[in-house]
Amino acid sequence: MINLSTQAIEELRIALQKSYGVDFACGLSDEEVNEIGNLLISSLAESLNVKIAKPEVSTVSM
Repeated sequence: MINLSTQAIEELRIALQKSYGVDFACGLSDEEVNEIGNLLISSLAESLNVKIAKPEVSTVSM
């Protein structure tokens, strides 16, 4: 698991507050915010890997 920097945790906490409310984000520990960040990073990395592995099919114009 990747450990996010303190700044990254605080920025993610602010983004979570904007999306889900202060009560939600303030109730999370730094470790929980780090786990959410890891989930987001893993999902993004997997999505990029799929895009690289399966290039778009080129279309033929008629």
